[in-house]
Amino acid sequence: MSGSIRNGLAAAELALATVLLIGAALFIQSFAHLRRVSLGFDPGGLITFQLSPPTAKYPLNGRAQQLYRSLRTRCNRSPACEARQYLPASRSGRATTPRTP
Repeated sequence: MSGSIRNGLAAAELALATVLLIGAALFIQSFAHLRRVSLGFDPGGLITFQLSPPTAKYPLNGRAQQLYRSLRTRCNRSPACEARQYLPASRSGRATTPRTP
């Protein structure tokens, strides 16, 4: 391999390493900044979870709605729960509203 090709590859490697190092530094700085941003609420005692019952046992047209209704009733009766929000996700990941009267 000739010396000019070797020098060119070394320069390209150095340039790529520099770009990656700067990108990593900016990523770390952005992450540190995000940790300092106020959420607008106190997350202490906050519990979140995602519920995805298997469709074989809970078909979307029947038993799943009964399951959601039962869970809502139990959560609403709990004195330890001050506030609640129900946002089930569909299989596609988009938020949907369960049809539970």
